[in-house]
Amino acid sequence: MCFSAGAVGPAEQRFHANLSGMILQVSVKPGSRVENLDRDLSGKWIARVLAPAAEGRANESLIALLAKHFDVPKRQVRIKTGHVSRVKLVEIEGVLPDQLRLFE
Repeated sequence: MCFSAGAVGPAEQRFHANLSGMILQVSVKPGSRVENLDRDLSGKWIARVLAPAAEGRANESLIALLAKHFDVPKRQVRIKTGHVSRVKLVEIEGVLPDQLRLFE
């Protein structure tokens, strides 16, 4: 299933849901001065993490950031694709699309 997660139009960000949770596309900015998870005007998820993009440290920080933001254990957050890319597909178990608005 594919759902709109924000603004309407050609630039709208999408996420996918399955029975156990959802999959988000997240753009990661490693080595940032502040650590936060935000959405731009088009609805795209942007994660800023303090850790550098070396030896998987930015990925570990991303998982911790998403787990904290969506109030789930880190074991329920998994990077599906993009382990060495700044754009990643991340699966979050236990959070469904209708709950997404609670976290905005």
